[in-house]
This record gives sequence, C-alpha cells and structure tokens, in this order.
Amino acid sequence: MGKIPGYVRVTIGGLQEEMPVGMKVLENHWSNDSKTMKSCDSRHKILSKKTGQIKADIERHFDLI
Repeated sequence: MGKIPGYVRVTIGGLQEEMPVGMKVLENHWSNDSKTMKSCDSRHKILSKKTGQIKADIERHFDLI
C-alpha cells in the first residue's frame, strides 16, 4: 500500500473545497470511518495538531465573514 495525501474538506452551502495539509499517510494508517490518521502512525499527533490548527483558522475566517 502506498501513501495518500491528507486533505481538509470544507463544505459551505453545499459547495465543497479540498485543501492539502502537506502530509502523506500510509493508506493502511488512515481510518475512513473517523476520517483521521490511526494512532499507530508515529506522525499521528503532528497531523492531528496541524489539522486542528487548519480547522481553527477556517472557523475564524468563517466567523469574520
């Protein structure tokens, strides 16, 4: 199994946009159910923190609009 790119998907009013987070994950380290990296991957905390920061930034921008 190869590596797959990580994305953040934003949906507003039925419109979707995907943005890469700049990290790739081994396919078997990704959970499609929870849409998160499995904790068995050593970079789990790094990616979780990065996506959390992206989510906070998106929410802040949305609030400004």
